[in-house]
Amino acid sequence: MPTLTRNERNQLYLIAWLGVTIPGAWLNRAAIDVLIKAGLVEETPAGVFEANQQGLDALSPQAKKALHRPRDYARSSRERQWAIDKQLGLLDWDGT
Repeated sequence: MPTLTRNERNQLYLIAWLGVTIPGAWLNRAAIDVLIKAGLVEETPAGVFEANQQGLDALSPQAKKALHRPRDYARSSRERQWAIDKQLGLLDWDGT
């Protein structure tokens, strides 16, 4: 497993969380290229990225818990985000 920068870890989490629906234009291409080279992410012919099992396994325990956040999490109120994170055991998570 290669050592990933924070940006690369964030990109891997984003791909794993949102699944195969992310067009490449929304992502940092340099970070994605590192993830592809490391064998953690695959690009489909349509230009969509997917985290493979090795990519999912590379996520931290906290990031794996955060994958259970609803897709509308970022648009939710702070109070709802707090409640979701409390339920998932993520209140102390700083994302590093």
